[in-house]
Amino acid sequence: MKKLFFRITIVILVLVIGLEASLAYAQYYFNNRIFPNTSLSEYDLSYLSTEEAQAQISTLLNRYETTSLTISYEGTSHSFSLSDLGITLFTPPELLDEIPVMSTRNNPFSILKNSASTHVFSPLKSIDWSIFSDRLGKSFPTFYRSAQNAKIVFDRKYNLTIEPSHPGTTFDRAKMLRDIESIFLSGSKPALTLATTITLPHINDDDAKSFLPALSKKLKTRIRIVYERSEWNFALKDYLDVLAISFREYANIGGARIPLDFYDRSFDEVSGISSNKASTIIPNEASVFASYEVSRVSPNNTVSVEAVAVLSLPAETFLPKMEALIGKHFDIDPKDVTIQNNDGKISFDGTAQNGRILQKDLLVRSFEYAINHDLSQIELPVKEILASVNASDDLKNFGIQELIATGYSSFEGSPVNRIHNIKVGISKFNGVLVAPDEEFSFNKNLGEVDETTGYKKELVIREGNTIPEYGGGLCQVSSTAFRAALFGGLPITQRKAHSYAVSYYARPLGFGLDATIYPPYADLKFKNDTGAHILIQTYTEGTNAYFKFYGTSDHREVILDGPSIANKVPAPPDIVVTTDTLAPGEKKKVDSAHEGFDATWYRTVIQNGVPLPKDTFFSRYKAWPNKYLVGDETEKKS
Repeated sequence: MKKLFFRITIVILVLVIGLEASLAYAQYYFNNRIFPNTSLSEYDLSYLSTEEAQAQISTLLNRYETTSLTISYEGTSHSFSLSDLGITLFTPPELLDEIPVMSTRNNPFSILKNSASTHVFSPLKSIDWSIFSDRLGKSFPTFYRSAQNAKIVFDRKYNLTIEPSHPGTTFDRAKMLRDIESIFLSGSKPALTLATTITLPHINDDDAKSFLPALSKKLKTRIRIVYERSEWNFALKDYLDVLAISFREYANIGGARIPLDFYDRSFDEVSGISSNKASTIIPNEASVFASYEVSRVSPNNTVSVEAVAVLSLPAETFLPKMEALIGKHFDIDPKDVTIQNNDGKISFDGTAQNGRILQKDLLVRSFEYAINHDLSQIELPVKEILASVNASDDLKNFGIQELIATGYSSFEGSPVNRIHNIKVGISKFNGVLVAPDEEFSFNKNLGEVDETTGYKKELVIREGNTIPEYGGGLCQVSSTAFRAALFGGLPITQRKAHSYAVSYYARPLGFGLDATIYPPYADLKFKNDTGAHILIQTYTEGTNAYFKFYGTSDHREVILDGPSIANKVPAPPDIVVTTDTLAPGEKKKVDSAHEGFDATWYRTVIQNGVPLPKDTFFSRYKAWPNKYLVGDETEKKS
């Protein structure tokens, strides 16, 4: 028994040694030769040396490079070079790197394993499907038809209606890839039949109908447009003739919701129909959507398409309508000013007025966003264009280089004497310089107010009565100066409202922005905290009064909120006063009735991005009766 075991052991050892010797001999003999059962297309490369294999590969590739691929569709055939179709082949070195070669460095048993396997290689490296699709579309124009999504449109009576969807056709990329691979793998005749497939619309008729209730609701949208203290009302129903309805489609890939219309690649590529390589999806508008990346999209991913109905306003038809609605608030050119200092007398050539330009693209996008996200108000997107302030060198040294604030008011409807006094009074401030950290006093700069300084008698409020005095109407000037300081964000150190609400001072922003003066008692004061001089320009234009401040802007931002009206009190009964200054029975109205109320404004000044403590400007207006003077009739009766 022991002898038998020994003999078997010896036989096995001999066989193993023999096998190893045989493998070692084969390893040496077949060094740098192609493994058996290896082919490239129809060429058998088994046992060829690398030099022989490279020659065969070059011959094959040269043949394919000069061979046309014939594609047929519905009885029509066209021949294409591989480059015409975006087909790229491997180079001989690239293929040789892929093909398994035996080497003395290989483990003998790995050689045995690889020799038992079959290796079939294709010279096809890649296909650029965009080139392939474009070439087919030009050669076979009848085969391609894009799927048509259902549409929501308006009929002639501007009722919402559905335009039906329909399927489309395109080439079957998966089958075409298999057929082309088959040609290169088998070396068969380079001809194939164009395979097509049906493409379904992403949005069918039922999908579109599901959006109708929400769209019908949106068509009732009203939006308020605001700009400074102006506002306009926009009713979407009045713009149906320029309104467009579309769908924004999204691909839901692995839980990521990505807008389809912002891809730089086709949906098929992203969904992994022909590739499972990494894809980067980059939107065309980086300001609206961030970049999205799909790290690896495999054929097993569930890719669905979702849609949202979107209302849009084409700029070419929408903007002319907006111009008719908003009018003068569209583009305005800036107006420049030249300022000279001649021996201490400052003169102005023109007056600075910043221009503005409506940012039309932003306006359209703002409206579309508002109507699609149920917003009720938008701000008119206006970009300010700064006017040029061309000051003499000495004034530039004071920091006079730009317009920093404007105050304005309207005195429309004023009597002749009041207008005269306003023009005389406002001229006293033209060319006034306010030094840094100086407290400006209106009364100090105004000077004497009497007949000798050019004023006429006009009604003023004094001790509960409206009586004629020299300088009546100067509160229009002080109120305009107050507004320039207010809008410029300057600290207001002294201000007093009128006893009762005067209609002149309600224009154009509402009650509560007036400042009464009565030298030497009531004054208007503000502080120049800009760090540079302020130069004041004053003038009237038509029935408007203006104060303009020139200096160096520190880019402070001013936000006004108001007026908040409270504690309304009705006007008291009329008062009739008998006088002997009128003819018996003659009646003259000397005061008009006004209701009483409180008006409050809030101002927030933002400097260097930091809001300062809020300023409150409170005005309490008394209720005021109609007052009549009636000539005494006692003497007439006697």
